[in-house]
Amino acid sequence: MRFLTAVPIVLSAVSFVLAMLALLAGKDEGFMEEYHIITFNTSEFGHILVPTSTSGGSQATTTTGGDGGIGGFFSSLVASATAAVGAAESHLASIEGDIADELAGELGIKQFYSLHVLDVCEGDFKPNATAPHAGYNVTNCTKPLDTSYMNVSALLDRELRLGPLHLNITDLGFTQDLQDEIDKLPALFRALAALFIISAALTGLALLASLAAFFLLRPVHPQNRGGTAILLTNFTIALLAALFLLAGGLGTTIGGKKAVNEVNDKGSDIGITAERGNKFIAMIWAAFALIALCVPYWAAEMVLQMRVRKRLGGARPYGKGENGRW
Repeated sequence: MRFLTAVPIVLSAVSFVLAMLALLAGKDEGFMEEYHIITFNTSEFGHILVPTSTSGGSQATTTTGGDGGIGGFFSSLVASATAAVGAAESHLASIEGDIADELAGELGIKQFYSLHVLDVCEGDFKPNATAPHAGYNVTNCTKPLDTSYMNVSALLDRELRLGPLHLNITDLGFTQDLQDEIDKLPALFRALAALFIISAALTGLALLASLAAFFLLRPVHPQNRGGTAILLTNFTIALLAALFLLAGGLGTTIGGKKAVNEVNDKGSDIGITAERGNKFIAMIWAAFALIALCVPYWAAEMVLQMRVRKRLGGARPYGKGENGRW
């Protein structure tokens, strides 16, 4: 039995390592950046401001009333916004031939924003945004567990306002429908963070319980009930760890897919696209599969022990030893 008990030790150990890596991916700049849950590609965000060979040179015009009242006030606001966008168009005219590689830098934003379990990282693609299989050059990551940063539109708006052109996301065609979808992400990631933190803790506990079983289990004896308690404890912990990883995996796979589809449907026209982190998903499901294998193992060990105890004369579930004690 002691030799077989090494099996769940290995399984739970690998599952624990995978769960911890999933939890900590992106914690520091460049650490397992490819293991993100969702990445926003903003390298072409704002392309609507870049003049193309088919675009006309006409400028937007506004009409103002002569009374200088409320109508004049709102007309002045529109004129100011139009002037800002017009200035941006003039500034961006020089990058028409290489939009994806230069546009984000000209606007003062990053080319990608990656959402991890605990934080958000941002940066530029390397060697450039148009290179096949481009890598990630991370320049900054947010404070862990601050889910307010999961709202990528807020990050974009802040960086645009601080950028050289002093724009905002609405100037670049950001719609309310897209905003509504992005607003759902902080709640999703709060739930995922809780699930993966608990999962990592339970897989670690499963590893410790497996080690305890390895050293404490003794040959089955009719009057020895301690082995059953150890096996039941291991079974319960492994089952809980598997359930939490299952919930996290489903939330990432289904919730992430839905979010990505909605963002691509509503944001691709303005240059914002998203993709799921398939490497992260694979790691989570691998962690789940490994800890899930421990569940039938501990169940089989309990059944086997009960059968052996019955065969040795300990069939009665409740009884006393010859000295009147367990």
